Amino acid sequence: MSNVQSVRCGWRARARILGVRARRYLVLVLSAQAPQSCLLLVTGDVLVIRCFHEPEGVALGFESQVMSVSEVSGEYVVLIGYPASVQETPIRRDPRLVCRMPCGIMVDRVEASEYTTAALLDVSASGAKLFVAGLHPGYGVNVSMRLPPPFESYHEMDGEVVRRYSDRKHGVAWSERQDELMGKLSEFL
Repeated sequence: MSNVQSVRCGWRARARILGVRARRYLVLVLSAQAPQSCLLLVTGDVLVIRCFHEPEGVALGFESQVMSVSEVSGEYVVLIGYPASVQETPIRRDPRLVCRMPCGIMVDRVEASEYTTAALLDVSASGAKLFVAGLHPGYGVNVSMRLPPPFESYHEMDGEVVRRYSDRKHGVAWSERQDELMGKLSEFL
């Protein structure tokens, strides 16, 4: 999803990119909650489009001119010119590595708690995205993983669930930076 802002009208709306033809145009579909003033867009109006690119953690932004607007089944379809340039702004302080590696997690470090099988979807020195059910923001977790060859040792990290992306995807912030882990994983990945 992207955020769209009309320079002339001032409104803001959410949109998804429906299609692209490189160096020619983009097709946006504005969300159903978009303001009615979207229909006031005319050819030549300038839109500012902003989006967040995962897992790199980069905010992208560009301006483009409206080529046409139509309403289809209650949604606004906007054809805009291909951007001349795109501005990139890093948002994350630490780069993420996409990894899809198995791990075990224990919730809240309770003695009765047992390790549950999970997967690291991506990892950075300051956090990770986990694939596992049953977590909620605020939960403390201990993550244990076996490092790949040539290291072949176990590495444990303590952290806290800070974001819930879906029922099974969760963002975790580590209690301590994991620079050593990142050095080892970046050699392997």
